[in-house]
Amino acid sequence: MQATITYLLTEQAQRAQMVATGQPVARRQVAIVEVSPEDFPLLDVADDGTLFLDLSDTASMDVADSLDVLSKIREEQAAAEAAKIAAQTKKLQEQAAAEAAKIAAKNKKLQQQADAAAAEEAKRIADDVKDKAKSDFIAAWIAQHADDQTREQFAEGLLSRAAALTLIADDLFSSHGIIPNADVPDTCRDSDCPCCDSSVETLPRRIYPRWRELKGKLPEGSTVRFSKVRECLRDEERYDDGETAGPVYYTANLTVPCGGLFQFECRVKLG
Repeated sequence: MQATITYLLTEQAQRAQMVATGQPVARRQVAIVEVSPEDFPLLDVADDGTLFLDLSDTASMDVADSLDVLSKIREEQAAAEAAKIAAQTKKLQEQAAAEAAKIAAKNKKLQQQADAAAAEEAKRIADDVKDKAKSDFIAAWIAQHADDQTREQFAEGLLSRAAALTLIADDLFSSHGIIPNADVPDTCRDSDCPCCDSSVETLPRRIYPRWRELKGKLPEGSTVRFSKVRECLRDEERYDDGETAGPVYYTANLTVPCGGLFQFECRVKLG
């Protein structure tokens, strides 16, 4: 089966044809070409049933191109279809990657939440175990060291933990010869007042012997921070126009361990 292809010659092809024939050559040309059924979708059908393709409104071509125009159209359509498929494939891949990233982020968040919940549960269990150990220690200490009235109060659940710990701390300090005899001093924020409660790294020579004596009484694991103190006198009767702070003294601020479960703090005046 044949089809009629109408096309325009390029100016160069038109001139070449005129040179070859010595005759005028129209730019609008008609070519009859053999077609196969696979070419039918590319062609138009005239009223009389003949096949044709009018390319005169498109780009110009030479004679050789006109004879192979259907193959070129098929190639262009195939390339366009391949590009379309490639673009669709890329889009699907990008969508799949985005969805995978979204799922991964969601899974990561869920894992983090699960890890946090597990850590919180582990901490709660550890705290419960530690709290029970503390309660058992307090009960054992009360049974061994408290007087009858205190044991009775504890047995009835009327002795607070704070009160029990105060008893234990007092006994701990007493058993090691530690005498907490210094409270947190009163100080003010007036920069002109010499009152202070400042941490220091060294002690005067006259103070060191007292610390040396106290140090020998401390149980293993105790820690200390030294302070230089001058109490503010502005709210006391001792205040006069000449002095707003008391004399300098030093304290050992102790943290003393007890039973591997508690730490008790106290301040000891060194002088």
